[in-house]
Amino acid sequence: MYPVLYMRITQGYMIGSHKGYYAVDDGCSDTAKDYMVAPFSGTVKQIYPQYENQVFFESDNPVLFADGTEDYATVMLSHQDSPMSYGMAIGKHYNQGEKIYVEGGRYAGKNGAIATHVHLEFARGKYTGWHKNEYGYYCINNGKKPEECCFIDDSYHILYNYGYNFKKVEALDEYTTGNYITLFNMNVRSGAGTDKAILKVKDLTEDGKEHATSKRANDVAVYKEKTVFTAKEIINKDSSVWAKSPSGYICLKDSSQIYCEKV
Repeated sequence: MYPVLYMRITQGYMIGSHKGYYAVDDGCSDTAKDYMVAPFSGTVKQIYPQYENQVFFESDNPVLFADGTEDYATVMLSHQDSPMSYGMAIGKHYNQGEKIYVEGGRYAGKNGAIATHVHLEFARGKYTGWHKNEYGYYCINNGKKPEECCFIDDSYHILYNYGYNFKKVEALDEYTTGNYITLFNMNVRSGAGTDKAILKVKDLTEDGKEHATSKRANDVAVYKEKTVFTAKEIINKDSSVWAKSPSGYICLKDSSQIYCEKV
């Protein structure tokens, strides 16, 4: 998935400072600092804080590219100001949809030196570094056009796509009944939606009580991180996805975060 939820591409590839390679600059929603999400589940392989805080992020497994290719994927994000956010470090793992980066204006080791944006490059294959191209610009190895790599869905806000045709997928099709694991401590609610009441521990099934963060009957029902539960029904509400489990309703995903994964 494309890592910017508010797409506003301000410079395309193969032109200007992107001559000879497939980089894009995205100004996101406005002149403030928006966050980026992990386009796939993966691990940070390299960071260059002495330059523009370039981060190289590699997928855990082969992924499906928008052009139909299946392979490992690497993305480079650049220009976040220091200090970096969301626990960023070499070896840090992020799940798809988790906040990973923030746009900024860092250039040549100095915060706020240029207009706020994020510089993005996408590549097929595992992380192998970068190189200086024939025009003198450093770029990711095995780079590909972003629209050949990334999908979007209905949760994205397309302010300006620079004429690039990103393939759109149904945001909710990937969610089916079956077993899921929580990636965080998760509230168990009486219905689908954050407007629904959080249940009490006493309302859970016996198995659900075993996985609650509290054993006190009148405490709110919260499943521990890494709890496995069964989704008997999937409910799509607004831009979020909910699972009906034997104990209650749990959010699987909303427009900014993935909370549970299929197992």
